[in-house]
Amino acid sequence: MAKVKRRRYSQAYSCAVELRFWIPLVALVVILEIGILGFLMFQLETQQQHHHHHNHPWGGSLSAVRRKLLRLWDPHHWNQKNKESLSSMARELGQVPPFQQSKFSQHHLDNNNNHTQPSLDNFYSRPHLSSSSLDDHDKNNHNKQPFLITVGSDGSGTRMFVQTLMDLGVPMVVDSYDTMDINAEEIVIEGQHGRKDRGWPPLVHMVMGETHRAANYTLHDLTSQAQRQQVMTALLKLKSSLLQKAHQLKKEERDLITAKPPAAGVQLGFKAPIAMLLLPLLKQVFGSIKVLHVVRDGRDVALSDNTSPLQKFYRAFYGPRPFLQAHGQQQKPPNVQLGMMQLWADWNQQVYQWEQEQVQKQLQQQILREENSNVIDNDSDNSNNNQPQLDYMVLRTEDLLHPDTRLEALVQLAEFVGARVTPRDLCCQSQRPLHDMGQSNNREALTKDMFLELLLGRKDRKTQQQEERAVKARYGKWRHAPPELLWQLEDIGKETLQLFGYNPPRRFLDRAGRGLHCDEILREDARDCPQ
Repeated sequence: MAKVKRRRYSQAYSCAVELRFWIPLVALVVILEIGILGFLMFQLETQQQHHHHHNHPWGGSLSAVRRKLLRLWDPHHWNQKNKESLSSMARELGQVPPFQQSKFSQHHLDNNNNHTQPSLDNFYSRPHLSSSSLDDHDKNNHNKQPFLITVGSDGSGTRMFVQTLMDLGVPMVVDSYDTMDINAEEIVIEGQHGRKDRGWPPLVHMVMGETHRAANYTLHDLTSQAQRQQVMTALLKLKSSLLQKAHQLKKEERDLITAKPPAAGVQLGFKAPIAMLLLPLLKQVFGSIKVLHVVRDGRDVALSDNTSPLQKFYRAFYGPRPFLQAHGQQQKPPNVQLGMMQLWADWNQQVYQWEQEQVQKQLQQQILREENSNVIDNDSDNSNNNQPQLDYMVLRTEDLLHPDTRLEALVQLAEFVGARVTPRDLCCQSQRPLHDMGQSNNREALTKDMFLELLLGRKDRKTQQQEERAVKARYGKWRHAPPELLWQLEDIGKETLQLFGYNPPRRFLDRAGRGLHCDEILREDARDCPQ
């Protein structure tokens, strides 16, 4: 009898122990089921609310992606000195703004069987193709790519970038071989007494006279309908002419200049420094564009012999008021230099701010389209995607000249234009002496044959090294300026000098670079770099 009782007691104890284990487990499962059910109901309710308020895209709760991006747009969270790249933030969140990732990198990624982010070693390793061997798909995509416009204040060294861009496979259209500019003779503006003025300056005068701004305006800011129509017609003619010249370039000069295939991220390129004042109009008329914004130390620009911007555009930009009256300067020589600094500071700062605002707006619009994609029909969504887009890159001339930053500048520029080059190509290009394109105010009669010979590098090593020393000697002249004049220059350009990392000096590269170890790359490939 006692054994039976002990056995029953043991069974009861075992059952109680099992219950102590199973009861919490069952309770946990029930709680999880209730939580999942509540989450599904909340999602359903949110979706219904979203569908009900689809005409109010900013209504409702914000997603984590949206909140993070809005913090980026908030000026209180925007630190100019240590700003985080929009493209890095977008990639971290899985949202890539238009053109922030080069078309070539995206094409390479889409065709990679492993579907992994390409490393630097394979990023530039697409097989080299001649322009004649590109397949129809590549040709069609290339024809849809944006124009690349190289801009900057006169005297910023933009001519040096023409050679660099050609080495990266960008088909650069050139009208004037001494300046390497597009003269834009297709632009015709009716002046006083029925006179017809051609080129960039009359268009800049018209726009500046109406807006007095370097950027942040639109075609509708021109007060006259006749003016708007005149500008639209002129820029459309210019676009058509550029396409024709680029087509002719492909037939006649591309194979002669370089065997590299054309850069995948741009359709064609041209240099027009003063076009920095017309970027809003060019984007509005040309459609999507890429802008290479070249910046040089404003103190060197102010001390340059090229004072043509001051003579041409100072009154148009600031209005009919005494020259530098606000600064109380009456001496003639310093006035010119201070006026040049004032133009450099205002133009570059306003254009840079406009470029940033445009990309932020594009990113904002893309996020809105993503969140409203379930209630917007395909036609409307495609219409939004076809809106003109801007991609820009700011590059300091000094970073392309200095041996410590030249390679990184070339890597960033290659990614920006979608260059089909290898790491070895970039290492060799970074060690190649720079050609002396002459000073910006030196209008030498450079023929087409001389221009091609210059680009082909048909000069001995000693001559090339002498030219590079001549180029570098023109930079840093401000260090020898009189102290009083230098103080005045730095006072006028204080904000812009600080913005671009000139004073106080700091590292400034607009995009995150990719590290290359050229010693190791060139050691593995013992071939000599072409000069």
